[in-house]
Amino acid sequence: MLGVGLLLAGWGILHLARASSTPRPEGLVGVKTSVERATCGFGLKLSAVAEVVELKGREGRVLFRQQNSGGPFTGMVDLDADDPVVFVTVKWKDAAREGTSFAKLSLEPVGKPTLTHYFEAPGTIEDVWELPTE
Repeated sequence: MLGVGLLLAGWGILHLARASSTPRPEGLVGVKTSVERATCGFGLKLSAVAEVVELKGREGRVLFRQQNSGGPFTGMVDLDADDPVVFVTVKWKDAAREGTSFAKLSLEPVGKPTLTHYFEAPGTIEDVWELPTE
């Protein structure tokens, strides 16, 4: 019994000594712990009535969502200041309509010129717009 106790005590001391000699990382390099947001106004015009309109940020956070409307839409969104990107999804109410449909998205970052981008597709629009950081 004494031998088993000494064996367990020795194993515990060895385990603690090994754990204390392993350097602990000071912090995770390259991983953001918080995201700085940049608020900007937006305007969205559609060529037809949409079943669903959705704008998302890079991390999948919904910035804007509207159902069963043709717009135009206006409002404010918060983008990642270091990596501004908008994922645009427009599902048309009349999916059987022919021809190309479009969406015009304008963003108005505070203190910067207005940015405009056109999205077009023969069906559902699912696209991404990576904005300049300057």
